[in-house]
Amino acid sequence: MSNHHCFTGFGYQYWSSLARGLLPLGDKRAGQAALRNSPGGFRLEFAEDTDGYAVQNGGMFNPQPTDLFVKEHYYRFFGSIDVNKYGVDSGFAGGWWINEGGYSDICEYAARLDWSLSRAAAHILIIPKEWGDCAYIGKARLKSPMRAFTGLGKPATGGSDKVPRSPDSAHRRQAGIPVMIGAQHLRVMQYFVPGSAKTVRAAFHRIGICHVIKRQKEIVFS
Repeated sequence: MSNHHCFTGFGYQYWSSLARGLLPLGDKRAGQAALRNSPGGFRLEFAEDTDGYAVQNGGMFNPQPTDLFVKEHYYRFFGSIDVNKYGVDSGFAGGWWINEGGYSDICEYAARLDWSLSRAAAHILIIPKEWGDCAYIGKARLKSPMRAFTGLGKPATGGSDKVPRSPDSAHRRQAGIPVMIGAQHLRVMQYFVPGSAKTVRAAFHRIGICHVIKRQKEIVFS
């Protein structure tokens, strides 16, 4: 099982737009049921922010297709709400990952500032608290050939569909909806692995998880 079909034809346009932080119609977060049809065929449209422009929040700059390496270790942060609602294994079904080098950089950053790993991850990976608390980190080994989009994280806000959420929105209240920007001196490449939750989960062999909401000297995966 692989996700190579996500990088051809219409699938490429759909998944690469998600990697850029857009919300194509048809994605459950966009609140739409299906893609739009026209006399010329299907076309990709995007959920709009309150200013009339397409929502563009988070994601990555200039996402580039890349191959992930089978048998390599990859890591993923996920939140308490998802674990409590869907179980620990749900954390390995998400699309956003980092590699061994990115994990090491976040660990070093947390140790230098005496921060918890969850706080450091949210800061470096640009994850607003409204998206999750990064309370857990999962470690997995890739067991199937998979592709991903890779790039540096873009600014993000915790806005919702009822208030402006795009960092560049002219309607955004700067005091009430601040923009998160990653650490400029530390750039961690992120990997967005497209495909269904079932496909992504099946591609990774779980090694273990660790609760990282509190500061700790050593990360132990179990």
